[in-house]
Amino acid sequence: MISLIRRLIHSKIGLGIAFLLVALAAVAFAAGDITGSGGGLGNFTGGSGTVAKVGGDAVTAADLQGRTQMVFDRNRQQQPQLEMTSFLAQGGAENVLDQLIQGLAVTEFARDGGMAASKRLIDGQIASIPAFHDASGKFSDQLYHELLRRQNITDAALRQDMSRDVFTRHVLAPVAMGSRISRDMTLPYASLLLEARQGRIAVIPSKLFMSNEEPNPQELTAFYNRNADRFTVPEQRQLRYVLVDKARFERAAAPTEAEITRYYNENKANYAAREERTLAQLIVPTQAAADAIAAKVKGGTSLAQAAKGAGLAVATLDKLSERQYAERSSAAVAKSVFATPQGQLAPIAKSPLGWHVVEVTGVSATPARTLAAVRPEIVTTLQQQKAAEAMADFLAKAEDQIAEGTTFEEFAKDAALPIKATPFILRNGTTVEQENYQAPPELRPMLDPAFSMEADDEPQMVTIAPDQLYALLDVTDIKPAAPPPLQKVRDVIIQQFKLERAAGRARTAADQLVAKMNKGVEFAKALAETGLKVPPPQPLGGKRADIARGGQQVPPPLALLFSMAEGSTKRLEAPNDQGYFVVRLDKIQRGDAGGQAGLVNAVQQEMSRVTGNEYAEQFARAVEQHVGVKRNASAIAEVKQRLRGGSAAQ
Repeated sequence: MISLIRRLIHSKIGLGIAFLLVALAAVAFAAGDITGSGGGLGNFTGGSGTVAKVGGDAVTAADLQGRTQMVFDRNRQQQPQLEMTSFLAQGGAENVLDQLIQGLAVTEFARDGGMAASKRLIDGQIASIPAFHDASGKFSDQLYHELLRRQNITDAALRQDMSRDVFTRHVLAPVAMGSRISRDMTLPYASLLLEARQGRIAVIPSKLFMSNEEPNPQELTAFYNRNADRFTVPEQRQLRYVLVDKARFERAAAPTEAEITRYYNENKANYAAREERTLAQLIVPTQAAADAIAAKVKGGTSLAQAAKGAGLAVATLDKLSERQYAERSSAAVAKSVFATPQGQLAPIAKSPLGWHVVEVTGVSATPARTLAAVRPEIVTTLQQQKAAEAMADFLAKAEDQIAEGTTFEEFAKDAALPIKATPFILRNGTTVEQENYQAPPELRPMLDPAFSMEADDEPQMVTIAPDQLYALLDVTDIKPAAPPPLQKVRDVIIQQFKLERAAGRARTAADQLVAKMNKGVEFAKALAETGLKVPPPQPLGGKRADIARGGQQVPPPLALLFSMAEGSTKRLEAPNDQGYFVVRLDKIQRGDAGGQAGLVNAVQQEMSRVTGNEYAEQFARAVEQHVGVKRNASAIAEVKQRLRGGSAAQ
């Protein structure tokens, strides 16, 4: 049960993991961000190396790396300061791997039990995703395949993930249903949220202990080797690509006179003369009521006033054609209204809705447009259509050619496209080799796909600007993450060595301060006796509910305060050898939620939900044992190292 309250008031790695489903693609599409950058399923379907075997299936290194990067990116949107190193240290990759394993295990368990996710079911789920709907609100097969291609997602990969999601929901959801925690069990945890703590904090900065003493070569080398991860240059990649611009096809897409004429004839209704009317309308249930109102209008009363006198209100219909108005009334009513001059009341007419009293308040007539008048408009439309079709055909053939073995160079030569190349670049598009290098604008959309590809992957078609610009991308060389030679960064390493040595001295001073306070010396007096030129202790505290609100990141000293015993003092290391915090908990004010039914109910619901999730998780663990799971620790470590190196410069 302690784990339940811990989940309620703390977040290890952010909300992304807590709600991560196996079918990440389906969740992303349902949320409408299929058109966002990075994280496509296409990045997860290949790659060498196996990080886990699940029954007869496997999780590849590419699966784990791609999904972990996606979850990290989503958490970083919530916490911009989040770094991949800390994300991985908090178990980010392991949590993602657990979810992937769970999905595979539950799927195999479900299929062994005779469950199936039919093609019709998956088709229905795909068709229900708004991202695949056209302007009319209907599913568009063309839009579906276009969006998948933009994200480097295959239809098979999407369907596979959606099938796993179906199995996961149908197997685990019933296990989680019906769990409910009693009010008596909930009350202590609800009261815990009302708990308030007050304490004080002091900072012992490392810079106070910095010296000019130089390290000897042996010390410096040992320090550099011991901290190689801190100074590692992230993975670098050298790319080459060719750009496929829509302008290339527009130049050869001029329509013929026959095509222009045919388009005009097929769309003649759009160019015919038309009349639109603005109407003031009142619908009443009887002809007698309609005649009475019409008589008042003919006598000089406005239609609005006449309607108001009858307890009704006039509706305004703006710029409708006769056909559009007929759809809202009837053909007979529309014919009568459109035969009435502007400013007059149309003859009373009946539709299935009732008797219509209609005043024509405006008439807008558009003359017919000849072929000569609309020719430039038609030429532009046809040229865009033909260019789009030609480019789509070109891209499809390009992907087929690459799949059939055409090399990058052969494709570029056959298509007469110039090859562009980059120096070794980091994942953020910068380079450590050329100080003044400026990445071209088109490179940015290629970075995520480029750093998700394996060394031996075929070139990929990447969307630069939808429907306008694409690139065939190839990774020519990969330089693994590694620390640079010591001599190249010697000055920086010396400074870091001095800072670490100063941090050690700051730790000693902090320990001495804590020891004095544990012997009963008052905080301010003990700090003054250190002789350090630091500010006096500062107040620190708040309510537990406040620091846990909204999933916000809690400052480490404040989190420590809420884990200490009353009257105790503890030391806490600041990041990056910057020094140490000394935290004192002076007072705990216990909370009592007995009189706050709303809070107790909210906590009860949340704890019941978490308990249901616990049941489902335990069942999933049992399923994994039944199916059989083997993890490859060394492969997992390699993936984490690639993630750590590839994201360090972001």
